[in-house]
Amino acid sequence: MKTYTVIGVTLLFFSSMPIIAGQSQSTCNPAVENTVIYQPEEDIQDEPLCRSQTRLREYPNDETSPVFQHYKNMRSKQTLAYVLLQKKKYSNLHSYIALSIQEALQALKNFVDPSDPDVELSNNIHNYQTAERCRKLLPNEDWFHLVGLIHDIGKILYTFDEPTWAIVGDTFPVGHPFSQKCIYPDLFKDNTDYGNATIYEEHYGFDNVHFSWGHDEYMYHVLRHNKTTLPEEALYIIRYHSFYPWHQHGAYAELASEKDIKMIKYLKLFNQCDLYSKTDDVLDYESIKGYYDKLIKKYLPAKLKFFKPTTQKFYSQYHFSVFFNCVRII
Repeated sequence: MKTYTVIGVTLLFFSSMPIIAGQSQSTCNPAVENTVIYQPEEDIQDEPLCRSQTRLREYPNDETSPVFQHYKNMRSKQTLAYVLLQKKKYSNLHSYIALSIQEALQALKNFVDPSDPDVELSNNIHNYQTAERCRKLLPNEDWFHLVGLIHDIGKILYTFDEPTWAIVGDTFPVGHPFSQKCIYPDLFKDNTDYGNATIYEEHYGFDNVHFSWGHDEYMYHVLRHNKTTLPEEALYIIRYHSFYPWHQHGAYAELASEKDIKMIKYLKLFNQCDLYSKTDDVLDYESIKGYYDKLIKKYLPAKLKFFKPTTQKFYSQYHFSVFFNCVRII
């Protein structure tokens, strides 16, 4: 346990709060100007099923671009103090909405990730594309297929009027020096934690570290508290799949535990499906929905309790009424 003083208050925090505690480029492509291109590490193989002429995760240097503006906000506003407040905000286990996975997926049909330079489709489409990639990569591991389907459902945070920089984007530890291997690292200079020393011990383990707040951490805790029977590997992927600085560039190795070293292979496998599915054709959902409904029934309850912000005054049933006819609000 450690102490840390933020906004005039000394806070105690533990390894986990009560509820919330890519890159391939085809060599046949010409260089793209005015972009920041991150190469994969040598031990990460290019996805063999990737379409030719496809370049992914190229981040524009244009300060007027929506992607740049997203990361400008995320880099400056995701402080340790902010993360702790968000965890408290979603810490009431008795404040939730009960939704099935299919209802939650429907809620994402109008959400397009503004942090992603490769996607213009809604998130529910991307989820099915990723699931089908997972199914092809590891056909005998059905839990892996389900992870592909539900990995981004935490983006349902947008229905609570959370800003997009508190929902999506590459994640990173807070309370620790920022890595130059993050996208747009210079933007961290506007973060009030910039230049602070770490508050963590060496190889503390990512499960004991506070990360920038977003859909990954939120969905991890939703699943934890809904008594899912998914294996630990599945929950780990959901929690850290956006931690690109680590699983693609080896950043923050000083915080990694033996568990994290062991689990990185699952993150890399999943990244092949998550990243490269963005080049796939739109699927015929009705032809595959039955398969995933069986997996949902196998590993998850019929309705999941999605935690609502405890201090919100803006949530109403209207947010979901546009997606389906009846939502139970508790």
